[in-house]
Amino acid sequence: CAHENPVIAYRARRLLALGRTEAAVEEFMAVAANHPRLAWPYLGLGGLLADLGRGEEAERCFSRVLELDPEAQGARLELARLLEARGQGEQARAVYRALLEENPRYLRAHDQLAESLAAAGRPGEAAEMVAAALAQQGGDNPARQAWLGRLAHAAGDPETAAQAVVRCLKLEPGRDPAANQLLLARCRLALGELAGAAVAARRAAAAAREAGDWERCLEAELLAAGTRLQTGWPEEGQAALERLADPKAWPA
Repeated sequence: CAHENPVIAYRARRLLALGRTEAAVEEFMAVAANHPRLAWPYLGLGGLLADLGRGEEAERCFSRVLELDPEAQGARLELARLLEARGQGEQARAVYRALLEENPRYLRAHDQLAESLAAAGRPGEAAEMVAAALAQQGGDNPARQAWLGRLAHAAGDPETAAQAVVRCLKLEPGRDPAANQLLLARCRLALGELAGAAVAARRAAAAAREAGDWERCLEAELLAAGTRLQTGWPEEGQAALERLADPKAWPA
């Protein structure tokens, strides 16, 4: 079998979760020893070692995968991730881009390149990568839509950010509603859509209050009150600020 055995992979991850690190490593090593021409045990073992911070051992595993299968995209991507962990971001990004040139539908490469660009302080380029991944998969991925929203907002593009967050919440209304509604409120505010900002902020405050996220709740309530003060309902905005000042409105 040339593909990963999900039972062994699950068992190794389960052992790792239980703190039995060496037993998890041995799961993959046993398969690799018994089937030295199979690539997937080395790929799984390399990923496990990389997660444990054992980069040199992981690199040997990924290199072994490439000896067995020189075109193995997963191993090339993982080696690039190791480069990035060593501070060689530009070299890693060159690998991600090469992988995408070969296979534009390789979504993991899109994601890794986006993460790398964001970490390098280039949110606009990162947003472009996430948008490209969404285009490849048809756009129906709420997690990537939310990610695109955050990146676009960080890049100073509230219109794209708002569109992405709206799409995310349409696909999955329950996906972190406090954070996403608050982001939407900020985007609406930046676009001058004060009424829409107030609606989103109130929804964010309600979701945050339900989740017990009082810091985000306060931020959303303040934003909602501020927008009401600016949208022709100053009495409503002032009343909201007075409610916020009431100690009874907050947990002890």
